[in-house]
Amino acid sequence: MTLAGHFGYGTLIGALGGAWVTAQGKPGPSQGIGYGLLIWALGYAGWLPAARIVEPPWREPLGRTLQLLTAHVVWGLGLAWIAAKL
Repeated sequence: MTLAGHFGYGTLIGALGGAWVTAQGKPGPSQGIGYGLLIWALGYAGWLPAARIVEPPWREPLGRTLQLLTAHVVWGLGLAWIAAKL
């Protein structure tokens, strides 16, 4: 259920993000990176700690925080690349 929830949430956020970056004009890397970092901030520094699902980033090991930031940057770049192709 956790895996399905994660991918379902990611699909929803990706669809919304694709629509958002496309509405800004021709999607570029900066829109994708910005969106990926926004999603990281809202989730890992926002609602996930508030719901007591994870610790906030300042209480996590630096390596985990950097890994999650990097993953969201890569995800955002991929989102912008796909949105530009569509």
